[in-house]
Amino acid sequence: MPDRRLPTPPPTPGLLECPGELRYFDSPPTTAVLVVREFTAAARWKRAVLAWIGCWGAAVAAVFLPVLHFVLVPTLLFAAPFAARRMFAQRRVLLSVRGRCPACAAALDTTLPGGDPRVQPVRCDACGRSLELHPDTSLLAAGPAPEKHEGPRPQA
Repeated sequence: MPDRRLPTPPPTPGLLECPGELRYFDSPPTTAVLVVREFTAAARWKRAVLAWIGCWGAAVAAVFLPVLHFVLVPTLLFAAPFAARRMFAQRRVLLSVRGRCPACAAALDTTLPGGDPRVQPVRCDACGRSLELHPDTSLLAAGPAPEKHEGPRPQA
């Protein structure tokens, strides 16, 4: 009899599954699996440029808003490099978490808004309690060292 199972898709490049814990006050913590997107240097540059262009594009659009343009245009122009730097600095972004609620033991599979992989609040769908998501400390590391660029070697 032929095997009718669907083949498992290959892993998506840049997505990692990392361990973590879900905690709730005095309940014992439960293990969780975090899905994290890791960006290459080229992807981080692209995100930074898009953030800069987005801020400046919004500033151009704000020119046509009476009275508001006196505040919005300078603010958006000033914020552009900060938004770009933040996008470039993010090596990893937390996408989702799977595990069990430590308070009610219900299965939890939640998509997150895509923030920094640090301690984040997560709400249990079953009991509505606000849980703390603690990622593994290896996830908080700065990541691999940047490649060293050596100039041209002198010829002897």
